[in-house]
Amino acid sequence: MKWIRDSMLFHVFLLIVAAAVAYASFYMVKQVVALYRESAANQKKIAELTRKKDELEQYLKRLQTPGAIEQQARERLNLKLPGEQVVVVLAEKASSTQARVEQIGKGFREWLAGWLRKIK
Repeated sequence: MKWIRDSMLFHVFLLIVAAAVAYASFYMVKQVVALYRESAANQKKIAELTRKKDELEQYLKRLQTPGAIEQQARERLNLKLPGEQVVVVLAEKASSTQARVEQIGKGFREWLAGWLRKIK
Protein backbone atom coordinates (compact mmCIF):
# COMPACT_ATOMS: atom_id res chain seq x y z
CA MET A 1 0.00 0.00 0.00
CA LYS A 2 2.96 2.26 0.41
CA TRP A 3 3.44 2.34 -3.34
CA ILE A 4 -0.12 3.76 -3.72
CA ARG A 5 0.62 6.63 -1.34
CA ASP A 6 3.92 7.40 -3.01
CA SER A 7 2.61 7.12 -6.55
CA MET A 8 2.28 10.23 -8.72
CA LEU A 9 -0.94 8.91 -10.21
CA PHE A 10 -2.52 8.75 -6.78
CA HIS A 11 -1.58 12.36 -6.08
CA VAL A 12 -3.02 13.48 -9.41
CA PHE A 13 -6.21 11.54 -8.65
CA LEU A 14 -6.49 13.24 -5.24
CA LEU A 15 -5.92 16.63 -6.87
CA ILE A 16 -8.68 15.98 -9.41
CA VAL A 17 -11.08 14.86 -6.67
CA ALA A 18 -10.26 17.95 -4.59
CA ALA A 19 -10.82 20.22 -7.62
CA ALA A 20 -14.17 18.56 -8.34
CA VAL A 21 -15.27 18.98 -4.72
CA ALA A 22 -14.15 22.64 -4.74
CA TYR A 23 -16.00 23.30 -8.00
CA ALA A 24 -19.17 21.60 -6.73
CA SER A 25 -18.97 23.59 -3.49
CA PHE A 26 -18.48 26.86 -5.37
CA TYR A 27 -21.42 26.07 -7.67
CA MET A 28 -23.66 25.24 -4.70
CA VAL A 29 -22.69 28.46 -2.88
CA LYS A 30 -23.36 30.43 -6.06
CA GLN A 31 -26.82 28.87 -6.31
CA VAL A 32 -27.55 29.57 -2.62
CA VAL A 33 -26.61 33.25 -3.08
CA ALA A 34 -28.83 33.50 -6.18
CA LEU A 35 -31.74 31.91 -4.31
CA TYR A 36 -31.20 34.25 -1.36
CA ARG A 37 -31.32 37.29 -3.65
CA GLU A 38 -34.43 35.99 -5.39
CA SER A 39 -36.04 35.34 -2.02
CA ALA A 40 -35.28 38.89 -0.86
CA ALA A 41 -36.76 40.33 -4.07
CA ASN A 42 -39.86 38.17 -3.65
CA GLN A 43 -40.23 39.29 -0.02
CA LYS A 44 -40.18 42.93 -1.19
CA LYS A 45 -42.83 42.15 -3.81
CA ILE A 46 -44.96 40.40 -1.22
CA ALA A 47 -44.70 43.38 1.15
CA GLU A 48 -45.60 45.81 -1.64
CA LEU A 49 -48.53 43.72 -2.84
CA THR A 50 -49.79 43.29 0.73
CA ARG A 51 -49.65 47.06 1.23
CA LYS A 52 -51.48 47.61 -2.05
CA LYS A 53 -54.10 45.01 -1.09
CA ASP A 54 -54.68 46.80 2.22
CA GLU A 55 -55.06 50.14 0.42
CA LEU A 56 -57.56 48.63 -2.01
CA GLU A 57 -59.54 47.05 0.82
CA GLN A 58 -59.74 50.43 2.57
CA TYR A 59 -60.78 52.09 -0.70
CA LEU A 60 -63.46 49.43 -1.17
CA LYS A 61 -64.78 50.04 2.37
CA ARG A 62 -64.97 53.78 1.65
CA LEU A 63 -66.80 53.12 -1.62
CA GLN A 64 -69.40 51.01 0.14
CA THR A 65 -70.60 53.88 2.32
CA PRO A 66 -73.89 55.56 1.26
CA GLY A 67 -72.15 58.91 0.68
CA ALA A 68 -69.57 57.37 -1.64
CA ILE A 69 -72.22 55.44 -3.56
CA GLU A 70 -74.18 58.65 -4.05
CA GLN A 71 -71.06 60.51 -5.18
CA GLN A 72 -70.15 57.81 -7.71
CA ALA A 73 -73.74 57.77 -9.03
CA ARG A 74 -73.59 61.53 -9.55
CA GLU A 75 -70.13 61.61 -11.14
CA ARG A 76 -70.15 58.49 -13.30
CA LEU A 77 -73.82 58.01 -14.13
CA ASN A 78 -75.03 61.63 -13.99
CA LEU A 79 -77.83 60.61 -11.64
CA LYS A 80 -79.60 63.18 -9.48
CA LEU A 81 -81.96 63.22 -6.54
CA PRO A 82 -85.55 64.29 -7.12
CA GLY A 83 -85.77 68.07 -7.31
CA GLU A 84 -82.09 68.57 -8.21
CA GLN A 85 -80.78 69.90 -11.49
CA VAL A 86 -77.60 68.81 -13.23
CA VAL A 87 -75.36 71.62 -14.45
CA VAL A 88 -72.73 70.92 -17.12
CA VAL A 89 -69.84 73.37 -17.40
CA LEU A 90 -68.00 73.38 -20.71
CA ALA A 91 -64.34 74.21 -20.85
CA GLU A 92 -63.20 77.39 -22.56
CA LYS A 93 -60.60 75.51 -24.54
CA ALA A 94 -63.10 74.76 -27.28
CA SER A 95 -63.77 78.48 -27.88
CA SER A 96 -60.08 79.40 -27.78
CA THR A 97 -59.29 76.56 -30.17
CA GLN A 98 -62.00 77.76 -32.53
CA ALA A 99 -60.60 81.31 -32.39
CA ARG A 100 -57.11 79.98 -33.21
CA VAL A 101 -58.47 78.05 -36.20
CA GLU A 102 -60.23 81.16 -37.46
CA GLN A 103 -57.03 83.21 -37.01
CA ILE A 104 -55.01 80.66 -38.99
CA GLY A 105 -57.66 80.60 -41.73
CA LYS A 106 -57.65 84.40 -41.93
CA GLY A 107 -53.86 84.50 -42.20
CA PHE A 108 -53.94 81.89 -44.97
CA ARG A 109 -56.59 83.82 -46.91
CA GLU A 110 -54.54 87.03 -46.65
CA TRP A 111 -51.40 85.22 -47.81
CA LEU A 112 -53.25 83.64 -50.73
CA ALA A 113 -54.75 87.01 -51.78
CA GLY A 114 -51.29 88.65 -51.68
CA TRP A 115 -49.78 85.85 -53.71
CA LEU A 116 -52.52 86.07 -56.34
CA ARG A 117 -51.96 89.85 -56.62
CA LYS A 118 -48.29 89.26 -57.33
CA ILE A 119 -49.11 86.84 -60.14
CA LYS A 120 -51.38 89.30 -61.98
